[in-house]
Amino acid sequence: MKLHLNIVPVVLLLAGCGGADFGVNGSAVDGAGGSGGEIADGSTGGVTGVTGGSGPLGGSGGEQAGSGGEPGGTGGAGTGGQEAGTGGAAGGTGGAAVGGATSTGGAGGPGSGPIGTLGQPCSPDGSYACAGYATRGQLICSGGTWMSNGACSSGDNCDTSSGNAGFCNPIVAECVGLAFGDVVCRGTDRLQCGVDLVTTTPVDTCGYVCAAGSCTGVCTPGATQCAVGGVQTCSTSGQWEAPTACAIGASCQAGSCVCPGSQTVCNGACVDTSSDPNNCNTCGKICTVAPAHSAASCNAGQCAFTCLSGYQYNVGKTCCQLPGMCSTCCSP
Repeated sequence: MKLHLNIVPVVLLLAGCGGADFGVNGSAVDGAGGSGGEIADGSTGGVTGVTGGSGPLGGSGGEQAGSGGEPGGTGGAGTGGQEAGTGGAAGGTGGAAVGGATSTGGAGGPGSGPIGTLGQPCSPDGSYACAGYATRGQLICSGGTWMSNGACSSGDNCDTSSGNAGFCNPIVAECVGLAFGDVVCRGTDRLQCGVDLVTTTPVDTCGYVCAAGSCTGVCTPGATQCAVGGVQTCSTSGQWEAPTACAIGASCQAGSCVCPGSQTVCNGACVDTSSDPNNCNTCGKICTVAPAHSAASCNAGQCAFTCLSGYQYNVGKTCCQLPGMCSTCCSP
């Protein structure tokens, strides 16, 4: 019991001293803002925890004010960072004094990201960025400040994507003159233009036709079908055109005009090129040479002649009058 009584005055003595200690200012490590002072102690309340350090991530403010203390410290400040620091926690309550209020987190320190502003703080040195989205301007972090690193050539933009930040890449052909989020066509595929217009993201595939970023049409371009009056062909816009009539003697079968047997279409009609003297062996070849008393003909695709009625073929390749009409073969 005696031992207990000896310790109490010591504790009371320590508590009775006014809080003169400050939280220590945090330092920036690996680009992140340091933490502010942890706790300010004292019976009358310590002063505010010191502001956290700056960096790509704002530092944490003082954690908590001591008994009856001031508000927790402010989180690390800075601009251009990727994340705000953590503000000080609420102060405690002690004595007659009011506990510290919660502080506001800092704005985040200057960090390296895909977008930078010329002349503004940056880190670390040697990092690259772009002057904006879908722009040609390139930046480099030098001496803690964003400096110009040139500009991409015409037809290229500065890429802000991960792993390519600050480098030039060609603008996707379908996205030239468009904006981020616009949907374009590549064949029947629909694609969305990326934030810098140098990449695309697949959207979907159209069933027939993709035009101006939208799916359209009722048929596949170039397809054919039989219809009343002939054959219909699907246009490049995916619409059925007016029917085209088949040649004379032909009929539509499975979307195509077909002539009977081995006949061929010549001058809008089905003909047999093996026997047609006006299309002998091929369309337009006309057989004209023939001796007297005969008519030109086509035989197995070769031009020949046929003797007229009352005449017969002579070994001399002439047509002679039949017996009974002439005693000897007539002269050509």
